[in-house]
Amino acid sequence: MQKTLYNYQEFIRLSHEGKIAYEKVEVPKNASLLTEKADVDNYIYLVVDGYIALLLNDGKEHSKIYSIQGKGTFLNYFTLLDQSNNRFNFKTLSKCSLYKYSKIDMEYFLSMFPENFGFQFFIMKNQTAHVYFKSLMASSPASEKLKITFSNMALLHGSTVDNHTVVLPQEIKTSHLLSYSNLSKSCFYKDLQALKLTNQIEKKEKNWIIHNEELCTAILNGETSI
Repeated sequence: MQKTLYNYQEFIRLSHEGKIAYEKVEVPKNASLLTEKADVDNYIYLVVDGYIALLLNDGKEHSKIYSIQGKGTFLNYFTLLDQSNNRFNFKTLSKCSLYKYSKIDMEYFLSMFPENFGFQFFIMKNQTAHVYFKSLMASSPASEKLKITFSNMALLHGSTVDNHTVVLPQEIKTSHLLSYSNLSKSCFYKDLQALKLTNQIEKKEKNWIIHNEELCTAILNGETSI
């Protein structure tokens, strides 16, 4: 992945230098975040480690996964732009380490210092990449949705082993891919079997493996969201 001047590590370093207050929060697996209105109204969380599912806040008992976000993602950032735009629920898929910032301090840090303006682009690039990848999957034919699901997860969270193999983190389970793809169970497992039989994917221990030279090249060239 290409290194950039504006990334979450640099954000942490400069915010510490600027004495921006934060709280380090450790959250267990399967925990819900930002469930209280006061929390949504006043705080933004930076994911330092772990994986978190964003679920559409549509009032359904079993909402589908909209995206899976990992380190470097700012949770609840969209409400900084539109306080009424709380469209997601957040659930940890693993143990997570988070930095909790107040919105007031975030606005001060991002708007008062010209040298920090680039972080606004970095944060929004991260956020909108998830939206873009989801739109690619949602607008694709049903027969392509699972393949694109694996491609999206590879670009967002995968690591390369060689020039043709991408490994997804073990925290991303088959059930998460099913939810993200928005396919029925029967279609999902039929397409999953087809991808296995054609050696495009395989499961090793707890990790999904994707065999795709084009994806590897994209990741190695830094053509990813984060």
